[in-house]
Amino acid sequence: MIDFQESTKEQLLKNIKNLSSELANKYEIYIDALFSWQQTNNIIGIKSKEYFIQREINDCLLIKDIIPDGQMIDIGTGGGIPGIIFAISNMTNKYILLERSQNYLNFLEQIKIRLDLKNVVLVNEDFYNYKTTKKIDAIVLKNFTNKKISHLPYIDKFLFIMKTISKNIGCKIPVFMITGSNSLELLDNSQIKSKYINNINIKKINTTFFKTSRYLVESIS
Repeated sequence: MIDFQESTKEQLLKNIKNLSSELANKYEIYIDALFSWQQTNNIIGIKSKEYFIQREINDCLLIKDIIPDGQMIDIGTGGGIPGIIFAISNMTNKYILLERSQNYLNFLEQIKIRLDLKNVVLVNEDFYNYKTTKKIDAIVLKNFTNKKISHLPYIDKFLFIMKTISKNIGCKIPVFMITGSNSLELLDNSQIKSKYINNINIKKINTTFFKTSRYLVESIS
C-alpha cells in the first residue's frame, strides 16, 4: 500500500480557514525551509509541521488584524514568529525583526531572499541594547525571555520589558505580547493596576485545535 503523505500546502489549506492558494504557497516555502533548517540547527522546539501550522500560523493569523498598520518591531523573533508570518500575509506593512542570535538570522536572511520580503528588516541586536528614533506603530513579543529575566515572576518580567521599551524605543506605543494563561495575573496585581489599569487588555486567542489557549496582552508603553 502506498502511503500518500500530505504536502505542507495541503496541510495549510486543510487547517487554515480562507487561506488563499498564493499565501499557502509562500507559507509552504517558509515552513519547509524552517523544518529543513531545524534538522541541523535547533531553532524551534516543534517536530510536527501540522502542529506548527495549527499553533503558530493559525494563532498569528487570528490576531494579525488586531495589530496596527505601519511599522512593527518583533522582539526576539527567533525563527520568524510572528514577524515572518505577519510579513507574508501583509506586504504593505514594514516589519523590523530583532534577534541577537546569528543562527536565527542566517535562516531569516534566506527566507527574506526566497520570498522576496522587501517589507522585512533584520536587526542583529539584543533587545536591551536596541534603540531607535524611527516611528514605531506597534511592538510584538511572543513568550520573550532570556537570561536576564528568565528567573523573574511573570509580573516582574512584564514590568521590566515595558520599562525597557519605554526607555529605548519610545512611549505611547501599542505593545502586544503573545503569551500563556499566566498573563491573567496582570489583572489582579496592584502594581499593574496602578500603572497600566487603563492601558491593558487581555484577549484569549480562540483555537479549535487545542484545549489550552494562548492569550494576547495589549498594552501601551
